[in-house]
Amino acid sequence: MTYFIYNMSMEARNIILPNLTKEIHQESLELGFQLGFQLGFQLGFQQGREEGERIGALNVLLRLLEVRFEPEAAQTLKPFLETIADPARLERLVPTAAQAPNLQTFLKHLAE
Repeated sequence: MTYFIYNMSMEARNIILPNLTKEIHQESLELGFQLGFQLGFQLGFQQGREEGERIGALNVLLRLLEVRFEPEAAQTLKPFLETIADPARLERLVPTAAQAPNLQTFLKHLAE
């Protein structure tokens, strides 16, 4: 392509090069948009899945606390438990809540 353009007349270059530049620019924009969209979609999907896992683990933990101890205890702890961003930590608290002999023991594990 370079050889072809090099051997063109100046007039022909002035006509072809701006159009070629616009075409390359447009293709670059389209490719950038496609790649950005794909990356954004994948990232959003992953974040949505992680948030879904976190909410699921939180709901299981809250329901277990309601059944094992008192509904009021679960409601009191809910704002604090909602601040835990790591779904794995919430999932680890489920067996702790199931095995704790009382609410105070669970709270000690929660503070760790």
